[in-house]
Amino acid sequence: MLITQSVSFTYNQANHFKFPDIGLSAGSDLLVLGESGVGKTTLLHLMAGLLRPENRTNHD
Repeated sequence: MLITQSVSFTYNQANHFKFPDIGLSAGSDLLVLGESGVGKTTLLHLMAGLLRPENRTNHD
């Protein structure tokens, strides 16, 4: 299970990302799509714990 709420991250004033809430049950798949620069890799790094979000509610 993965649940995120109110997740955001800022690299600098020009690169601020606010992500939609996510709720996945065990065994579910998630497809992350978007144009270059919209935060796909940042979201995955946040979910993996490689970056620390500004706001976070996350359950494994």
